[in-house]
Amino acid sequence: MRKEVRIFADCMEHKLRKNDHKGGWEKQTNEQLFKLLRGEVDELEAALKDEPALHVVFEAADIANFAMMIAWNALRQMVQPEVKDDDRREQGKDRPDPTMVHRSCPHN
Repeated sequence: MRKEVRIFADCMEHKLRKNDHKGGWEKQTNEQLFKLLRGEVDELEAALKDEPALHVVFEAADIANFAMMIAWNALRQMVQPEVKDDDRREQGKDRPDPTMVHRSCPHN
């Protein structure tokens, strides 16, 4: 993994942990998540005008987290659309197979 991606992913994880008390995103629709993502874009735009660089980084991480949530919901549907989340966890299949995702990506 590239150094820049790893460092940014650490920022994303920091923000996710900071908001763990809010619960997960699995029950939110992608439309709901996209609306929240747009709000974060507005926050990033404001931060770019007059906030310290670290604030800008964490606002960008918020955007990336909402994009990840949308992507994760879509990936779960690719893996087993008919299986509920709780059933998938019990089966140990709560993670999409990255090789399947890579093979399925139209941009490869």
